[in-house]
Amino acid sequence: MTSSTHLPQPSGSCGTAPDTTATHLNGRLISALGPVISRTPPLALLQEKPLVLACGSPINLSIRFYLYAVTTTEFERQPGAHRIQLTCGLEHPKHPDRLIFDRRDGAHVVLSGYSQEWDVFVLWDAGLHDLYDGFPYSKGVQVREETILAALSRPFAIQQRRLRFPGHSSVTETVVAARASHLVPALVERVRRSHVALLDL
Repeated sequence: MTSSTHLPQPSGSCGTAPDTTATHLNGRLISALGPVISRTPPLALLQEKPLVLACGSPINLSIRFYLYAVTTTEFERQPGAHRIQLTCGLEHPKHPDRLIFDRRDGAHVVLSGYSQEWDVFVLWDAGLHDLYDGFPYSKGVQVREETILAALSRPFAIQQRRLRFPGHSSVTETVVAARASHLVPALVERVRRSHVALLDL
């Protein structure tokens, strides 16, 4: 059976101790989604990563959000890049040292980050980040600062990134970024583009 890091749990969450960062991020996510959420989870679940939310119209999906804080440092390989670090997932069935996202209950997975500085959510394509052999613990996933800034002046901003996989063809990822006030249409776009990307593989 696959297990989740750091401590295996039936819920698939990534730890038993309260995660104040997760509580803050998940609270901001719920606030941004507002009435789209069909059922608001109890406070205790806000400490969990990932967080599963039942979303109504116009999304109409159960979504498992892997939500991380967007950060940046002067040591980024790409100047001006912001990033999240993936520290949560299930053990890959063939590669115990690598992780995959939890899709066991059929929920759609969204890999996301929140920039508190800009009040912007960034939505990556989860289906591409655990493609083939999964991902290593603490993998960094980047977005350009100009994409975050572009999201401040439009409903959502788009960035294209080329992802390379050893032994496989590279693929193009579309990143979606939006202010918290425009998260719902950005999430609809994220889901749509993720479905298109899977058909193109």
